[in-house]
Amino acid sequence: MAAVLATSHDPVTVTRQPPPVIDGVIGPDEWNAAARFTLDHQTQPGDNVPPSQPTEVRLSYGDTHLYVAFIATDSPDGVRARVTRRDDIAGDDQVTLYLDTYNDRRRAFVFGFNPFGIQSDGMYTEGVSSGRNFDGNIDRTWDGQLESKGQLTATGFVVEVAIPFTTLRYPRGERPWGLHVERWIARDAERISWRPISRSIASLLTQMGTLNGVTPKSSGPSYELIPTAVTSSVENATVAGGERRLTAREGQFDGGLTGAWTITPNLTASGTINPDYSQIESDVPQIDVNQRFPLRYAEKRPFFYEGAQFFRSPGAMNFFESRQIVDPNWGAKLTGKIGRNTVGVLASGDAAPGERVLPTAPGAGDQSAVLITRYQRDILQNSTIGGFVTDYRFAGERNSVVAVDGQIRRALNTVGFQASRSWSDNPANGETSGFGTYLWYDFVGRHWRVFVNDQRTSADYDSKVAFIRRRGFAMQSTTLGYEFQSPTNSWWVRVRPFVVARRLETDEGLVDESYVDPGFDIRLARDISIYTYYSFHQDAYQGREYPYQFFANNVTMNTFKKVTIGTRLIVGEGVNFDPKQPMVGRALDLSATVTVKPVAALDSEFLVLNSQLRAPSEGHPVSVAPGALLFRQTIYRNRTNYQFTREHGVRSIAEYNTFSRQLSLSLLYSWAPRPATAIYVGYGDLQDRDPLDGERPRPGSDLQRVRRTLFAKVSYGFAR
Repeated sequence: MAAVLATSHDPVTVTRQPPPVIDGVIGPDEWNAAARFTLDHQTQPGDNVPPSQPTEVRLSYGDTHLYVAFIATDSPDGVRARVTRRDDIAGDDQVTLYLDTYNDRRRAFVFGFNPFGIQSDGMYTEGVSSGRNFDGNIDRTWDGQLESKGQLTATGFVVEVAIPFTTLRYPRGERPWGLHVERWIARDAERISWRPISRSIASLLTQMGTLNGVTPKSSGPSYELIPTAVTSSVENATVAGGERRLTAREGQFDGGLTGAWTITPNLTASGTINPDYSQIESDVPQIDVNQRFPLRYAEKRPFFYEGAQFFRSPGAMNFFESRQIVDPNWGAKLTGKIGRNTVGVLASGDAAPGERVLPTAPGAGDQSAVLITRYQRDILQNSTIGGFVTDYRFAGERNSVVAVDGQIRRALNTVGFQASRSWSDNPANGETSGFGTYLWYDFVGRHWRVFVNDQRTSADYDSKVAFIRRRGFAMQSTTLGYEFQSPTNSWWVRVRPFVVARRLETDEGLVDESYVDPGFDIRLARDISIYTYYSFHQDAYQGREYPYQFFANNVTMNTFKKVTIGTRLIVGEGVNFDPKQPMVGRALDLSATVTVKPVAALDSEFLVLNSQLRAPSEGHPVSVAPGALLFRQTIYRNRTNYQFTREHGVRSIAEYNTFSRQLSLSLLYSWAPRPATAIYVGYGDLQDRDPLDGERPRPGSDLQRVRRTLFAKVSYGFAR
């Protein structure tokens, strides 16, 4: 007998049933015992109005898995779906399941699927919000072990999912879980929700529904072992007799082992020996010319991003950045949540510091020791308090940081703080200590957005395990915005005028990196976004303040089924941070991305980044000609992926940097049936202009090969 359809105001109660066949087809009697409910609220562009298309969800569970089926009605021609890699379904139609297994309204597992069942999972964490852009709170580096299949049908599509309980973390016993389900219709930028989502509340998790009746069968501790083997052959160019040739060949073979032990469903220990941290995905290119401060790159290494949410602090200060551990020989980690208490401990040895110093210097060939500890406790209804202790040691050098943080969330208001103290002992500089603080208040209402903060760090504040952009400043900033919302599903969705302002003063009393930016954030129908502003800016450099102005405009178009477009334009003035000739010049920054998806299995992204600065036409320094080019950097990049099946694919990347005069080419074959089990075979080629042409190669000189690499990587996940 079929279950009764639950409404969006009722808890969903599931019962145990035999496992369905996960094939994207609703078989006879497979889901008869499942709980059923429909997605009845269009939350974008409409405000909890009836959706344009019906969607039914079915939920049940067995001894070892949670089972979900999505039945989405739509026109077959209107559905957007590709055969693509995991976590690469942006631009496709999607159905998404949120599970707050602790029912504490603080974090949730997120499982998204396109119509073919391609997965895009992650961890959703409530923190300092960015308005109501809930998608921005999802960390998709987390990958869970689960099975999913989808099929296009004559009336839309069907997706079936089986999520092992060993993939989740949850408290023991039968307790309610938080539940939320959504559908995204890409062609209309339409978001459909099970529960009504109020635009007057800045939190998604506090508006979730409830899932009752899940009682996983206890199976004791579970284990996972992942042996990895990587082999590579590298040919490097050498110069002899006035010619450059690939003569230096180096072969390497590395083996490693990573293991995880789920002690209880909510506590996991993991470790790794000689881990493989080779990056299969390359970093997204960034303009690196005329930059005053270091650039930040996302973490891509599995051992570090698994459980990364346990080492995060609410607020802008960063207390642990895993990419500061460059070349670890080993690592160990314990993460989990016990009641209201969240803990994370990570220890690692990093060989990179010993490789950077001279062979005769102290610490040459040694490794640094890193220890990170994190504790957080849930307080009140939706608030937290916690802290960090970090320790770094290498060759007589020691650096320690103690930090506390917390946030109080009440309806539309959030108040938060971070405070830290560092102690450093360096044989060269002696003992030093410093402090850092960050305070903020955030209000997100139906129309108004107010965000104010104050951040300060002393010049001696330091952390060897965190990303620190700069030190020695006091900064105050604020955001004020008002949102006009379309009352109907018209050609526009929202218009948000805003003003963003910042004032940063250095310890020397200079006003630096300060600005006032009035602008508009506009969302149109068919998923078109426009973000534009005019900036009154000021930077300080070499003891002098440089005021300047520029106009910025960003446009994103996901209107078309086979093409997506994104552009960013900055035109006006900019500062030349060359110590020999600092000045305010005429700036032009442009980036454009076009992604073409001619067939379901193929997508090709074309990216152009350009940044240039010219001397002013008048009022210029005597040593520089009017309008002279001070610098220009252009990066051309193409990334093409052809996915034969969900598991098999080929990816190519070609990138040329006009400033470094380097061309890099790579080709990668991958077979990845599930997380931790994969085979990769790749080829890399790096070319540049002939170094014999001098420090700045003359135009027209030929490209010559610098390095050629062939590598293979094999990993296999053994799980119990």
